[in-house]
Amino acid sequence: MLLVAEQHLRGGAYQLAFHMTSAGAEESLQTTDLMAAIKIVKTGRLAIVLSFDYEDGGKLGLLEKNSDGSWQLIWKSAYTGC
Repeated sequence: MLLVAEQHLRGGAYQLAFHMTSAGAEESLQTTDLMAAIKIVKTGRLAIVLSFDYEDGGKLGLLEKNSDGSWQLIWKSAYTGC
């Protein structure tokens, strides 16, 4: 499970901004790891670089915060495996 929570006011409660869930057998389950949190210079938007790991390979992905404040998975790399 991947959760992104944001605090809009300092000292305020965190609110769920994005979530993604994966379920299945342990040997075939997709796991998601956070690789980096970045700010894209050209657009000024926040983004999170993700790694999606599978039993025999994986993908990279980019989760970006849109201008309306929502988060969207905007890109996934090609699958790489062994």
